[in-house]
Amino acid sequence: MRRPALISAALLVTAALAGPASALSAPALPATPPGPGDAEVGERWDGGTAEHEGTTYSWPDATFSYDGQVCPDLDVPKTDVGGEQTTVTLTAPDGMLISSYCVKAGSTSRGEGPKIVVLDEPVAELEIAYPTGGKLKAISHYAVAYVAAPAQEPGDETATTTPPGTAGPEEDAPASADEPATTDEGEAPEGTDEQPVTLTPTATPAPTDGTAVDAEDVELVADTSDDAAPGVEATPGAVDAPSLAMTGAQVTTLVVAALALVAVGATTIVLVRRRGGSA
Repeated sequence: MRRPALISAALLVTAALAGPASALSAPALPATPPGPGDAEVGERWDGGTAEHEGTTYSWPDATFSYDGQVCPDLDVPKTDVGGEQTTVTLTAPDGMLISSYCVKAGSTSRGEGPKIVVLDEPVAELEIAYPTGGKLKAISHYAVAYVAAPAQEPGDETATTTPPGTAGPEEDAPASADEPATTDEGEAPEGTDEQPVTLTPTATPAPTDGTAVDAEDVELVADTSDDAAPGVEATPGAVDAPSLAMTGAQVTTLVVAALALVAVGATTIVLVRRRGGSA
């Protein structure tokens, strides 16, 4: 066997082995819904409108007759509806949207039968009905086709977190550096070494002889050194009391007292001498 023939045979064997494996790993694609142009899809159909329980039902523009007795299998295969149910709610699974559906009611011989409906915009949920002749027909079965929902872009999500350092509505904002801090009277501002000092003036006693004392003679001395304890009141310096002048009444009293003492002394001397002479 020639070399080209060997290479061709090897390639065929490799393709045969790789083909089944790739077929197993490939994802299943959604069924392609029938639409205009398909061999089994007929002309556009409109069965009119019908009102049911206050709601008016009609057919979308892209509604077509299907050449068959039953609906074709789509992503959701032919599903029978029991009873006399006239409406059915279709819901797409997560990540998918409803793009088209087939619904069957009535008889094909009467121009009814399966109808293919292609939606203008895919939706996540849809209520289907079969209006014809001014009323709703009981649905026999249906089938549904899906398309993948568009991926949500990151910009569509709205962030609700508060950036770091931003005060919330209930948090107090820090005081501005330009606003001076207010302190109570007698308290030292924070961050300083100065101690509060309270000056307490001492009342000056009123003079008894009517002599006024000048207020400038009173000097208040406050201890503002660093060693003063907080809240200590500085004691004002002692004020020298002024000397008071003698009044006229006081002088007279002193003179009378001095004369009385002199008289008593003279009388005592006379009495002593008399006793000595008689002896």
